[in-house]
Amino acid sequence: TLAAMTIAALGHSYGTPAWTWTGYTAATVKKSCTRTGCTHSLSATATITNAVTTAATCTATGVRTYTATATLDGATVTNKKTESIAKIAHAYSAAPTEWTWGTDGKSATATFKCANCTQTESRNATITSAVKTAATCTVKGTTTYTATANSSTSTTKYTSTKDIQDIAA
Repeated sequence: TLAAMTIAALGHSYGTPAWTWTGYTAATVKKSCTRTGCTHSLSATATITNAVTTAATCTATGVRTYTATATLDGATVTNKKTESIAKIAHAYSAAPTEWTWGTDGKSATATFKCANCTQTESRNATITSAVKTAATCTVKGTTTYTATANSSTSTTKYTSTKDIQDIAA
């Protein structure tokens, strides 16, 4: 005679969780039973957190990482999504870090350095001149040249002067 046997249910066998993001503000997770003929699934709405994982600089973009966390069948599951953060603007010094004069005093360049990196910007200066010492019969006169410039991030005008003996005797 055949005896009746009880065969225990196999239980669900879940696959890898599938994540669905809505932008960067919401996410849901679902995992489905992989057994043939079974349509059972579990789903949950995730809690989203975010943090800057790489700060943006003036020379490189940054990264913000969003982490979705949910509980499925008693286990915590997570998923991450990243977003690029645009580079920040250079922070050029208000005052020039260097002045470069033309040999005749009629041109000058002001150099401004970024406070966050090694980048510099050069700005052509506006030049004015005035006689400092008039020429005599035997000695050349001297002209004082004044260069004026400002950085691209400041409206403050900075000056540098240079004296050149350039007035014929």
